[in-house]
Amino acid sequence: MKSSSHFTINGIQLWVEQLHYTKDSDRPTLIFLHEALGSVALWKGYPALLCEALQCNGVVYDRMGHGLSSPFNKERENDYLEIEAIVYLRGLTEELGLEKPILVGHSDGGTIALIYAAHYPDQLRGIITEAAHIYVEDTGSGGMQKAIYQFEHTIFKDKLAKYHGEKTEALFYAWADTWTSESFSTWNIEQQMASISCPALILQGAQDEYATQQHMWDIAKGIGNNAKGILIDNCGHIPHLQAQAETLALSQEFISGLL
Repeated sequence: MKSSSHFTINGIQLWVEQLHYTKDSDRPTLIFLHEALGSVALWKGYPALLCEALQCNGVVYDRMGHGLSSPFNKERENDYLEIEAIVYLRGLTEELGLEKPILVGHSDGGTIALIYAAHYPDQLRGIITEAAHIYVEDTGSGGMQKAIYQFEHTIFKDKLAKYHGEKTEALFYAWADTWTSESFSTWNIEQQMASISCPALILQGAQDEYATQQHMWDIAKGIGNNAKGILIDNCGHIPHLQAQAETLALSQEFISGLL
């Protein structure tokens, strides 16, 4: 069963879908954190697959500027990922009364999961990240420039608009302008990894167009013994769609181990 509604967090309306599979309070809720241009709908049903397989409840939400949530209320700052973790994710978790959930984050969402785990190490059962990033790599510039070209010269903009409506252009350039700016080139949260004490599954596609494989190893190494890093072959930046069966199996095995 699914229920949907807006929750007001720090003055911003966030669109939240809750997936209901159990009334067992001992089973953790999974919170899904979407990518930079993502939304609830762009998960394409993956959260329901994982939650149903585990018989765990789930929470999926649109961040500010995405999907059905409020538009941006100011220009994006270089610490936007930290703000998303510490202000909005923390606020939503408290609003929903979730104790020790498991975070499942993709790309920007994976980074938000890492930051949250570093700041609230005792508040999580575990985290799963797909294609998370903790610093800026030159390798990703090619994928970024390709995305900008596609947005400006192909139907990519129209496809995104189906999910983000009038917010589409502001959302796209908030992402593209930040990650191509000189001021953001030194962004780095490697030092925060050592503060993460909960179990962590770190996934990355071996052919990720936005990051080298070293990125995933650096995250796992930074966290230490509680982290397991896995490269998924024949997979790009979106493991839960491009290698869904393998990603689902790895995630289910990891979470089952936490239960």
